[in-house]
Amino acid sequence: MNLKHLAFLFIILFLFTFLTPSSADATPTLTIKDVSALPYAFSPNGDDIKDETIISATISISGFNRSSHPWWWRFSWLRRWFSRHLSLIWRLTIKDSQGRMIRIFIHRERIKDNSELKVSQVWDGRDLRGRIVADGRYTYRIDARLRHKRSHSLPEDIIVDNTPPQGTIIINNGNGYTNSQDVTLTLSAQDDLSGIDKMEFSNDKTNFSTPEGYSTSKPWTLTNGDGKKRVSVRFQDKSGNYSNIATDTIILDTTPPIVEILSPANNAIFIYTPITVIGRVEDRIDTHPAVTVNGQSVPVVSGGFSIDSIGLNLGNNTITATATDLAKNTSTDTITVIFDNTPPITPEIITDKYSNSLTKLSASW
Repeated sequence: MNLKHLAFLFIILFLFTFLTPSSADATPTLTIKDVSALPYAFSPNGDDIKDETIISATISISGFNRSSHPWWWRFSWLRRWFSRHLSLIWRLTIKDSQGRMIRIFIHRERIKDNSELKVSQVWDGRDLRGRIVADGRYTYRIDARLRHKRSHSLPEDIIVDNTPPQGTIIINNGNGYTNSQDVTLTLSAQDDLSGIDKMEFSNDKTNFSTPEGYSTSKPWTLTNGDGKKRVSVRFQDKSGNYSNIATDTIILDTTPPIVEILSPANNAIFIYTPITVIGRVEDRIDTHPAVTVNGQSVPVVSGGFSIDSIGLNLGNNTITATATDLAKNTSTDTITVIFDNTPPITPEIITDKYSNSLTKLSASW
């Protein structure tokens, strides 16, 4: 067989290939579905937290059946030459908010019969020149082509966010003292691009709690023991950026103050009113607890207090001194005094008019 015969045979096979009726020669149908980017917001800043995103989709191929090709298709070496007709080309295009091309990825996939092809591409947040793109919203689209059939997905949003969120924490509405370990944290955080995702807490700014969903209020338990307590929080946005640590402090004081009435003594008797009450007060944390005596506010000076306007009623009177510290712990001291301003009855002397001697002496009060 000479070269002319080989050329003739090749032409016959070539024409037979394209002239042989086959349902596979019909244009297939392409459908792109399940398009997603995970995570849809990411921060390509090299901290190993959401540094990249994976964009994926499913390309559904129908109306194509490789088994309906001519009989020689499965065995001939021409299959390898014509295999390019069975290649699906899909492309991922990423654009910025102005519609400018940022990055493009092109892939070729071998296909068989009608099938669903799952495709994916990692994007590390870099543009065509290898530079990290600016923060902002971007769109991506997947295009597919098989023979003369083309299909594309709708544009989807993706967020690049390398800016950390900001947040604050307030313990018990800003009160400086508390007498309970159980407190309420008021939280506020802001992230203009991807939004706030999680938050975590610490009593020492080092060991943080398990991340939890963002909320504006959180019950929290302070560490044991009276004294100054610190609670810290850090917020994480949906791109994985952490905020700076925000901290607030409060003084835990569970011990009530000591208050004592020094004067007058218990069960003392007075014939006048008002009287003066003198006492002392002591608190380990609050150096100037508030003191009242029978409801009247009394100034405290160097741990002592005195009030000269306590009025009495006839009979027994209760005098109560109450001390309250800044943490709302209270204690009291109570005494009873007696007020009696009724003078005794003047003694009456009875004598015998016929005698100079004293016969009877009578007195009462």
